[in-house]
Amino acid sequence: MGLFRSAAAVASINLKRWLKDARVHFVFLFMGLIVIHYLSNLTIYGLEHEKTCSIYLMPHLFISANVSVNVKKTILHLGMLILLCDAPFLTKITPYMILRSRRTAWCIGECMYILAAALIYTLFLAGISMVTVLPVAEFGNEWGSVARDAVYGKIGDVGSSAAGVEYSDLRFSSYLYRYVYPQGGQLTVMAAVWCSFSFLGLLMYVVSLASKKLLPGMCVSGFFVFLDPLINWWMPTEWAAIVSPVTWTSIDRMRSPAVYQFMTLPLAFGLYGILIVLLFVAALYVSRRTMIEVRSRK
Repeated sequence: MGLFRSAAAVASINLKRWLKDARVHFVFLFMGLIVIHYLSNLTIYGLEHEKTCSIYLMPHLFISANVSVNVKKTILHLGMLILLCDAPFLTKITPYMILRSRRTAWCIGECMYILAAALIYTLFLAGISMVTVLPVAEFGNEWGSVARDAVYGKIGDVGSSAAGVEYSDLRFSSYLYRYVYPQGGQLTVMAAVWCSFSFLGLLMYVVSLASKKLLPGMCVSGFFVFLDPLINWWMPTEWAAIVSPVTWTSIDRMRSPAVYQFMTLPLAFGLYGILIVLLFVAALYVSRRTMIEVRSRK
């Protein structure tokens, strides 16, 4: 219990720093505006034509995309990288936290902070997407008539829309519309997105802690983020989804187990668990061999 309390205290201190961190405020503000921009036209379309849209839109925000169109998932992942770009979170009070809590508890606390930050950011994106379409919300387990029009290309046929596709910047997946229930898809994608954010944050932390520099961690994590649209562009085959954990947040590529389907949801979550545990162990190993120095400023 003492170890857990010390680790929780370290995580809490890092989270409290958000209150005065302009970078964190900018990330949440900017990414919130991005989500609103993506979804607001669906609300406008629904209000004008008295149609409804499901509030569970996370599966469609994180559908697979390539380098030329629909890189919403990439932008939202970049928000997570910016949120944790100060990894390994070494501040002037870090040596004193280590002395008070010991290195093991300090490292676990830093990892708990990353998991908590990933969860908060995931819940924020889900909450903003729900609030944006609230005026035309469909609370049941149906995607709604706005989604139906988007999937079947009817939005552009509405007379009051001179340029039909201007009504929606959100590309709906016909597979999700036909085979996935909104509530189940929302919970699944939120869990996958949290795992993806956690993986990127822990990877950034381990690399930056080992190198004692911020840039290497950002570069390694950013590599996996930008690898996702490249995979969809260069290698659109089903087996290629295993290359980047960021790709596993797109459940339109993680279909039910079948002979022709290499990457499935159970496999994706299993791999997420293995990667996160390995990064936890790596973080503990690296933290024990990292020398923290306090340099006085004159």
